[in-house]
Amino acid sequence: MARLTGPLLSQEARKKLAGLKVYQNRLSRSRVIKYSKPYQKNPANPSPGQLNQRMIYNLIIARWQTMTDGEKAPYIAAVSTGRLQMSPWNYFLKEARRDLYTHLGLAGYWSFNRIVSGKVLDLSGNGNDGTPNPSYPDNCPQLVPGLGGKFGQAMAFDGIDDYVNCGNDPSLDITDAITIEAWVKTNIVDSADHIIVDRADDTYSLWLRDDNSLYGFIKTAGGWNCLNLNYTPTVGVWYHTVVTYKSDGSYATYLNGEVRTSGTVLYPGSIVSTDTDLGIGSFGAGNWLWWNGSIDEVRIYDRALGVEEIKAHYEIYSKHK
Repeated sequence: MARLTGPLLSQEARKKLAGLKVYQNRLSRSRVIKYSKPYQKNPANPSPGQLNQRMIYNLIIARWQTMTDGEKAPYIAAVSTGRLQMSPWNYFLKEARRDLYTHLGLAGYWSFNRIVSGKVLDLSGNGNDGTPNPSYPDNCPQLVPGLGGKFGQAMAFDGIDDYVNCGNDPSLDITDAITIEAWVKTNIVDSADHIIVDRADDTYSLWLRDDNSLYGFIKTAGGWNCLNLNYTPTVGVWYHTVVTYKSDGSYATYLNGEVRTSGTVLYPGSIVSTDTDLGIGSFGAGNWLWWNGSIDEVRIYDRALGVEEIKAHYEIYSKHK
């Protein structure tokens, strides 16, 4: 238990007891107390691991706050059935931390806060760790301060041959609904194609196209759908870019938390299934159309995030960009 040095109702005591969770069996009236990590302020210089956990916590909050009553119902029922003195939010938080894929639909998440044993860690829990290429550690994308230096690292790409290969795990073979999300900063706007994220053959991707506008691409059996954000980025400026798509053909694009374009695509239907590798910073995994600039906080979901959740994601970082 947290050790108290002041009066029980003092501010210090309240802070140290803030992490306590009390579970009560409603039939036997017995009480079991479990102690979570005691209250503490965010460290002034958090480690990469602490930054990652903070971001995951923020994503879980954003999901819960934007869920419908129907989406929350199973968690409310689980708390009631389990006879736990625990809020549905705390139950959701516990379950989501255990399995981000099931409860958030997070198929891949690359924060670029650190490289471990030559791998860019996938925080989704699906094991889609990325390999910096063409040759780690010297000739490959490099870690640099990201988003004003307030939220850890980003990854800088040289526009020549740098990319990250994230493999082809089945969790990335998304065919129904999808969200592609990334913070990006370009070093050039040169009327050429540059890839941010791409599953080879443009199954799904995020680009800066040769008309100098940001785009998403979705490939269905009918053909390629171009989802134009209708926005030309400024060199050296960070942008939060998001594309969502559903197999009924509906789509939306977002820039800095706001809807840019939305509607129905020309070729609706399921996204074409593929076993090709996912690349960050190049077409597919290391072919061409290299990104020249920085990329941060890449996330891929197997659901289409809504307006409020995307806005919440932007607001996590926006004041620090």
